Amino acid sequence: MTGVRDDRFSSPGRERSERGIGEARPAHGIRCGPWPWVIAVVLVAAMLVVHVLAARYTSADRLARQLTAALDGAYVAEMDATSYSLLRRSFTATGVRLTGDTAVLAERRWAGSTTRTVYSLSVKSVRLDGIDLGSFLQGRLLARSATIESLDLDAYLDRKLPAGKLAKPARLPHQWLQRLGKRIRIDTLRLVTAAIRYAERAVDGARPGTILFDQLSASAYNVTNDFTRAAIPTPSPIQVRGRVAGAPFEADLTYDLASPGLNLSYRGSVSNLVGQRLNATLANLEGIRIRDGRLDSAWFDVRVKDDLATGKLQLLYDDLESETLDKVTHERGLKDKIKTFIANKLTINEDNRYGDDEPPMVVTLRRQRPPEMTLFEFIWKTLRDGVFATVMD
Repeated sequence: MTGVRDDRFSSPGRERSERGIGEARPAHGIRCGPWPWVIAVVLVAAMLVVHVLAARYTSADRLARQLTAALDGAYVAEMDATSYSLLRRSFTATGVRLTGDTAVLAERRWAGSTTRTVYSLSVKSVRLDGIDLGSFLQGRLLARSATIESLDLDAYLDRKLPAGKLAKPARLPHQWLQRLGKRIRIDTLRLVTAAIRYAERAVDGARPGTILFDQLSASAYNVTNDFTRAAIPTPSPIQVRGRVAGAPFEADLTYDLASPGLNLSYRGSVSNLVGQRLNATLANLEGIRIRDGRLDSAWFDVRVKDDLATGKLQLLYDDLESETLDKVTHERGLKDKIKTFIANKLTINEDNRYGDDEPPMVVTLRRQRPPEMTLFEFIWKTLRDGVFATVMD
């Protein structure tokens, strides 16, 4: 019949011609063209650029040079290797070392402008996690956590050396942080397996007295020099656990990082310290050797305001016996034997576990920090004053 189309006799070619050239063919899927590939290539290229920039700014040589310059050239910084992970937002430095430049220290000592304390530092690794990449590229360091593993620090104070009229004041940790020139905020800073050896040679001594702090672990929170985010900066709480001269100790500190001077509070305890383990300190510094006895326990509570430490300390000890000796030869002459007799019989108590009517003495602590004294030395000597005051009472 006319006017009626029978699709059974239609050909594909004819169908295409009847639809026309410009008519779109029905699609079975979505076609987006080349743009996803372009975007992917751009993102990969951007990541590579950021990775190259991060690698450049975090290279071991570059960071070592910057750290050496920050230490006024008196110490040389070295690093074995550094690595930065863009995906994990982490940075790691291994084999970090700080050693005194003997030539520079000798030159400054000759000019009368050096300090009498020398440091040596080695760290197995330093790792930063949760780094804010945008802030990092703008010259700021914002990180979720930082972990310092296997830190080993030696500090040696030689009082036989002249102090130096032009010696610079000791720069405290919070002052280093304030003067970095870059904004830093680390939510949690962890110290894992650390050891600190403090040595001091007396003016009339031949060898340094030493004391060891080992098996140290610490956690510090809100470590920052960016104080624009809050009207009143929050102090940094710090927890420390470890051993001193082989005895377990613990301490909790609160450190004001925004203050120009030293504002700090710390409290803690020490237990079961064998008296003879202090001979490495007492024999060379004080000319005293403990023959027997034990420091059962001690607690302390100290507050530092504008470099002035005030607080309390209580020490309990049993069967303490000591003798005096020559600091240089460690021999005991007649004079030393007389001093020992007087010390044990008239001055040094064998124990201070009094009866119920007379409780153990609580010593009042008070010490002003001189400008050249470091933070670690200041804390140690403040507590040492209390120990000596208790034993010699």
